[in-house]
Amino acid sequence: VGLLAATFDSMAASLEERQDKLDQAIKALAESEARYRHTFENSYSIMFIVDPADGRIVDTNVAASRFYGWTVAQLRTMLVSQINTLTEEEIAVEMQRAKRLEKSCFEFRHRLADGSVRTVETYTSPITIDNRDLLYSIIHDVSERKQLEAELLAHRNHLENLVRSRTEELNQAKD
Repeated sequence: VGLLAATFDSMAASLEERQDKLDQAIKALAESEARYRHTFENSYSIMFIVDPADGRIVDTNVAASRFYGWTVAQLRTMLVSQINTLTEEEIAVEMQRAKRLEKSCFEFRHRLADGSVRTVETYTSPITIDNRDLLYSIIHDVSERKQLEAELLAHRNHLENLVRSRTEELNQAKD
């Protein structure tokens, strides 16, 4: 009886130790989830989690709401095709490329709630949540940069044309 009691006490202590470790792991997981959720929701970066199977926006953040002009709740009911100006087929191809890790940085034209269109760079990677293969995207508005690049290129072309024209004039004057 004494041996049986000692074995029982040992097993109970072992189970209690395992339960404590499990409780600690559950607590750490909950804290990690809370940190991720806080970072995602409160980031100044525009973020989407998209289901590549149908293009549905599964989750998004306040930064996306501010940028696009729809509420977070509205965005969570939308499809990427309602924002991206590509065709649904082109969007599906690009999502599959991201899912297969063939490409992670994309440049798209996105439509805002007010109807305006902005140029964005989208950095996308596959992510698994609740056994679902999804895409996690961080989006940057590059419209102003693209506009400045176009103006710079036009100015450069203008200067090159001036140099070419002046060079021709000088060559003709020598002759």
